[in-house]
Amino acid sequence: MTGFQKLVKSFAILIAVCVVMLIIGVSIALVCILSVSTDKKMDAKHTEIIQGFEQDVEAKVDVEKPEKENVADASEIAECDQTGQHWRHVYEASEIESIEITNEIGKLRIESTDDPEILIEGENLSMCSSIELHGKKLYVKSMPERIVMFGVNIAERVDCDDSELVIYIPEGYELEKLSVTNNLGEVQIEDQSAKTIVFSNAVGSFEATGIKAEQVDLKGGVEDISIEMNANITDYDMKLIPGAGGIYVDGIEQEKTNHTNKEVQNRFTAEGAFGSIYIEFDPDD
Repeated sequence: MTGFQKLVKSFAILIAVCVVMLIIGVSIALVCILSVSTDKKMDAKHTEIIQGFEQDVEAKVDVEKPEKENVADASEIAECDQTGQHWRHVYEASEIESIEITNEIGKLRIESTDDPEILIEGENLSMCSSIELHGKKLYVKSMPERIVMFGVNIAERVDCDDSELVIYIPEGYELEKLSVTNNLGEVQIEDQSAKTIVFSNAVGSFEATGIKAEQVDLKGGVEDISIEMNANITDYDMKLIPGAGGIYVDGIEQEKTNHTNKEVQNRFTAEGAFGSIYIEFDPDD
């Protein structure tokens, strides 16, 4: 874990402690007010309400989601022990057209395989991590453990460096869309093909090689993102928006650019922030 990541972790813990103190103070005040203004009959009703809140604290609170067509339940794909979830789940390639991955913590690798199926394996993943299949769109989340009080997510533990998620996709299989968002982890992607590629990196390392796509969208963050395209630079009309860290194409720093080749349909957009974006084109890869 880098010094910056440790700073982020310490700041998150400090905020969590402050929020806990505030919640405790408000809770004590509410209890005093309710004790004075209620009679015995209402006391019984409040007891039921408090019991309901206690049950909510024990449950995981999440944003309400639409009804799932097919959800890979943790009980079906995970063997849980003290270190977290262990995943091994296999899909027929024809079942999945798009994959959307959110990597909040730990290592993520996406590799090609000689096998005809899509295989997802995970080690030491928190119980907040999940796999969901909606139609032919697969959603994969590697999440830190949440700290919940009174039904509110007040903090997240970020000491899950040992967690690892590996996704194997059949060699040569082209997805409609591959989206990867990395917030605080390490991402390595090799030899993947999709009509649309969306990569985003906040805090952590992000490296992709041997990528084929018609549409590419890169979003930088605090740290760098690197991508090697299995294509020629002239295959794309590029829109480049450098940030503080700059955007480099084949080793040359670029200025803000709206178009590089209006004659082609393929689009490549890169928007920088504090970290740098490195783009390499290698058609022979």
